[in-house]
Amino acid sequence: MNKKAFSIVLSLIILATPILALDECDRFSTPDEVPCMITNGYKPDEACGTHRATVFTNNGSAIYSEDLRVIGDTGFCEFTFNESTVGTYYANMTTGDTATVVVEDGNLTELLIYFALALGLGLLIIGVWKDDDTIRALSAITFLLSGVWILVNGFDILTNILTTALGSVLIGFGAYIFIGTYISRLQQEKG
Repeated sequence: MNKKAFSIVLSLIILATPILALDECDRFSTPDEVPCMITNGYKPDEACGTHRATVFTNNGSAIYSEDLRVIGDTGFCEFTFNESTVGTYYANMTTGDTATVVVEDGNLTELLIYFALALGLGLLIIGVWKDDDTIRALSAITFLLSGVWILVNGFDILTNILTTALGSVLIGFGAYIFIGTYISRLQQEKG
């Protein structure tokens, strides 16, 4: 029974992975993720082509303006954000929508991922050494969240396939630890 449940959870994680790939701008982007698309949050009453988006720097200087385009038959509007220089940018659309995109160097993100992985590994070692299910569960959560973060935001030093593989493996590893901890807790309660 446990092998079947584990197989189902792992299959769902692997199948859900490709769904997370979007072509829209993230709130925090790296220069290699630009250009990307910014969409408005609702359908305007007028045609998208009658609206414009203006991109500003952090100090309020307008960089460029662009007409909005309709996204297929959805009625939603979009435009291309095309600033890859590190900094904070604001977009104002005549539809009333606004957006903020922070183009950042990927080094900080990499350091946060490394820290989370080291924290997860450290918690796992302490949890096994002390035979503490709570610490092992915290380790599992750390690995799960790291895997989701990598799948959603990417990992700059890896290709897309390796990023997807790493994120999936971390989610699977975290789920494995979590399920193992749960089974261990059930066995302790029975015996």
